[in-house]
Amino acid sequence: MSGSISGITGGTYGLMQQLIAEASGTSAKLDQLTTQSTTGYVAGTYAGLDNATPGSAAGALSIAPQIAGINSTVTNLNAVAGQMQVQQSTITAISQIASSVLSQFQTVNAATPQGALTSASMARQALSQIGNLLNTQDGAAYVFSGQNSGVPPISSPNSMTATLFYTSIQTAVQNLTSNPNAAAAAISAGKLNTPFNSALGTLQPPQVLGAGGALITTGLVANANTLIPAASPSPSYSPHVRDSLAGVA
Repeated sequence: MSGSISGITGGTYGLMQQLIAEASGTSAKLDQLTTQSTTGYVAGTYAGLDNATPGSAAGALSIAPQIAGINSTVTNLNAVAGQMQVQQSTITAISQIASSVLSQFQTVNAATPQGALTSASMARQALSQIGNLLNTQDGAAYVFSGQNSGVPPISSPNSMTATLFYTSIQTAVQNLTSNPNAAAAAISAGKLNTPFNSALGTLQPPQVLGAGGALITTGLVANANTLIPAASPSPSYSPHVRDSLAGVA
């Protein structure tokens, strides 16, 4: 026994240490490859990353804030994607209602008492439908209220015919047969008297925070053309939604 022990020379002992170290390194490499094949990641921690590839952790740490910013932007955009889809389908429905009622107006002789009653009835129904659509919600948020998402764009959609917006247009339209300027007066009345909730406030389009802190407009607001900016704030500039309401009024 003593002879066998004395046979382990200094060189042999050094070789054994080398073999043990290499075995340990091979085992660590195998563990890393197993982790990578299972999870898709080289390591689960920055320390493990630096062990796997010396010096790589510093680079990963330096770009971590950029990656976090991109992930945050993606999260923000995903959060509003559903709301934008709701807006799109609602705008389509509003357009269809406006087109339908305007086509029906052309088949009615509004110069006769019965025709006038029929036209008024169609207008009331269309206004109510569009008003309710403008108050569409995605969860608790009114999708056409911009940043004031807790405020409905139309205060009382089923009573729009009692608003100054509607009555002023009707007053102008009633003089169409005798006043050549009645049509222009009706258009002017629609622009001067807003159908929208006064609590909606000024233009505040829906926005999310994008990469680098830039704000991204993500949808429409009822009382302005948020995605089609005006060249100048002139009286001829009118929100498309208000034009649709005025057209059926």
